[in-house]
Amino acid sequence: MMPISGPTLAPVTSTELQAARPSGPAESGFAGMLGGVVGQAEGLETQAESQVTQLANGTGDIAKTMLTLQEATLAVGLLAQVRDRVVSAYQSLMSEAV
Repeated sequence: MMPISGPTLAPVTSTELQAARPSGPAESGFAGMLGGVVGQAEGLETQAESQVTQLANGTGDIAKTMLTLQEATLAVGLLAQVRDRVVSAYQSLMSEAV
């Protein structure tokens, strides 16, 4: 019987999380929204890791584990796309002549 292995998730460093989270009291706007989304993605990754551990121990449900892994993968992928778009927009603004 082949062992079950899920997709590997790249860990997010604490430095990246601190940079993405709002630093002031309950920031609103884009920074607050982005901080909330980063927190949700981090929570989904933690939940996925927990589900994989339960599955490895024989107490988890494979369907729920795969669904949770897929949600975490999509959340991290979305964050990467948002980051790329923000960097691209910043670079476009910086390259414009004043």
